[in-house]
Amino acid sequence: MRETISFFFFTIAHGNSFYIQSTNTRRLIALGLFVAAFIIIKYSPKLNQKIYTLASLGIGLVVAINASRYFPFGGDASIYCNLVSTAKSNNISIYDIDTKYTFNYPPIYQKILSFFCNINYESYYEYFYYSLLLLIGFAIHKQFSNNLLFVYTIIFSSFLSFRWILKTGNFVFLEVILLYLTLYYIKKENNLSIVFFILFAFQRVWFLSLIPILLFVNKGRLKEKLVYAGVTFAVMIPVNLIEFNGFIENIFSGNSQYSIWSEMPSHNTPSIGLLVYKYFNLENGFALIVIHFLLLQALLFYALRKDKLDPLTFFSFCLMVGTFLNPYLKPYLLIIPTVALACLDQEKLNKKRYVLVSCIYPNLFWIIGSMYPMGNFFSYHQTIFLALFISLFIKDFYKIKINFPIALLIYVNILFGSSLAFT
Repeated sequence: MRETISFFFFTIAHGNSFYIQSTNTRRLIALGLFVAAFIIIKYSPKLNQKIYTLASLGIGLVVAINASRYFPFGGDASIYCNLVSTAKSNNISIYDIDTKYTFNYPPIYQKILSFFCNINYESYYEYFYYSLLLLIGFAIHKQFSNNLLFVYTIIFSSFLSFRWILKTGNFVFLEVILLYLTLYYIKKENNLSIVFFILFAFQRVWFLSLIPILLFVNKGRLKEKLVYAGVTFAVMIPVNLIEFNGFIENIFSGNSQYSIWSEMPSHNTPSIGLLVYKYFNLENGFALIVIHFLLLQALLFYALRKDKLDPLTFFSFCLMVGTFLNPYLKPYLLIIPTVALACLDQEKLNKKRYVLVSCIYPNLFWIIGSMYPMGNFFSYHQTIFLALFISLFIKDFYKIKINFPIALLIYVNILFGSSLAFT
């Protein structure tokens, strides 16, 4: 019995089954699982909300904690610390190091990351994240008046984001802190929200595309927000100016195995954009990124015109859509919609369905995909459930009726499109 439990934990920690090729039988099983998941959502069991919440927290913590119990883990932490160390010891720009990995942070963050690497971040990052997320969760509970158990359930089990943070050791703590401050000041209708969001988006450049939307939230304060945005950019660009060209070139460089031009869709990068590019044999380039950007702007400005939501709820929705359409989506970046969800007014949520889609399903499907080898494509369940979550959000908050059979057909096409892209 002990060996069986140990094998179970070891298997879900590594998820090695996601690296194998799929077969038609496995695709059919996956289809059956997704259909069953949709049916359960539509006719969700009338269990007590606390049962849903505790089940979500339990399964989320089992999946997440096991990720850092069995080696290898902390790969991103080691990579970034090695890059920082190499740049310092050789007195060269971190953006000029010949490696298959890219340093996608602005130059000023090299000093911040260097500080954490010097205090042995690689060895203790799990405890750092436990402490940080407990503090962030408590702050959300106090400042947004949300139930503490529900907040912690979302933070520690939603969309597998915590699992991937523990697995990779990626430096997303700055994003988490700045995103929380952004949402806090949006709720307070304070223009500091634009300052903190620009600081956040400088680390994940794709999210700079949401700045136009944020400027038009609370429309009467546009001029003030433009001043705040201008001052923030005026500070951020000079402090990064020495290596700013290297930073921009590194992001859009095709020389790295892990750049936005050369990355392949996988459970390490479950991006809808990369999936579409590969499926249709499109050359990943600047033109496609521009199209991606314009699509995001069109969708969100259309939603803004129809907007009947408060600024916090609307911008949380924007963060979810922006994450889903991120052409270089990494699974740990799903911490972004996770924090946004934790800050939403719980009285407006159908908590059972949202917990089911954001917490229980992603973790349950990860366990199934780890134990039964269905292939790399199956890992796109993270992106599919984020899309389903957005659909439920639109239905509940915008009162737009979602046709159940059509929605199921769309998600099945995503699933099978991903399976074909990996063959």
